[in-house]
Amino acid sequence: MARFLIVLTLILCFCFSSTVKAEAQSQTDPREVEVLKEILIQLGKKDWNFSIDPCINDTNWFTQTSDKLTLYNNTVICNCSNPDGFCHVVSM
Repeated sequence: MARFLIVLTLILCFCFSSTVKAEAQSQTDPREVEVLKEILIQLGKKDWNFSIDPCINDTNWFTQTSDKLTLYNNTVICNCSNPDGFCHVVSM
């Protein structure tokens, strides 16, 4: 019985810690995502994937450094250390 309780406790701790980590991750302010969508329309871009948060450093939202790609830079830089809990775009 004690073994069962130990295993159950470990499982619950693991589940709880995963939930806390998921809640702790910041996401981009929804208003700023709407602004990025407007920029996409104005520039005629078709390669930004808005199902991926712009501030999680996914390759969709940044361009690798390359001599061939100097004119095309998708890099979005965010600050996620704001007290409001959102990441904010600080540079493009």
